[in-house]
Amino acid sequence: MSPGGSKTGKLLPTGNAIDRLEVPGHGAIEASLVDIGNAHVFVRARDVGIKGTESAAEIDRNADLRALLERIRGIAAHRMGLIDDPARSRELSPAAPILGMVAEPQDYRNDLTGEHVPAAATDLLSRLMFMQQMHKTYAGTSTVCTGVASRLEGTIVHEVARPVARETIDCRIGHPGGVVTTEVRVGLEGNRTVVERATLGRTARRILEGYVYVPEARPGPPAHG
Repeated sequence: MSPGGSKTGKLLPTGNAIDRLEVPGHGAIEASLVDIGNAHVFVRARDVGIKGTESAAEIDRNADLRALLERIRGIAAHRMGLIDDPARSRELSPAAPILGMVAEPQDYRNDLTGEHVPAAATDLLSRLMFMQQMHKTYAGTSTVCTGVASRLEGTIVHEVARPVARETIDCRIGHPGGVVTTEVRVGLEGNRTVVERATLGRTARRILEGYVYVPEARPGPPAHG
């Protein structure tokens, strides 16, 4: 309930749907800074030289890309007021903001099962960096934040999301390990955007079943009082 601004106090920490970040060694890049469940920075996958269909291993092997993403993340953290020095992002705030690279729906391969994921099964694609590594699937708070961002007009996530999906409650996010769905509804209170619904489904499986044998209970000596 009311997940907006959990880290910074604001749904859009800078008040902007898109911010322009000056990244040393790269130049300016557009990013959407959103705080739902946790602080996030979203960039277009193509703006950092990828398609958005890459596997976790592909991105983790690309040291230059990971260094660029950390510089972007550090500047975003500073812009959001989380740290004082963007160059010390790993030290001062290694986890927040989480960085997502988003793209329009495309066919890709499920990293975990090897199965084909058709573009029609998703409303957008995202590849997530958490603690300077590519997430093998998709984090829970990031699922909710990405879904909400897809409904915030003007954000990069809204830009890449399938247009027809913006009118439905479900948002299907294609990630390296498949597709995760979140239910999203946003509304207005005056001029303020509020999150009315943001859900996350969980699954469970039995991993252990067993029995414990204990001695049969025997009557004790009569109580004296």
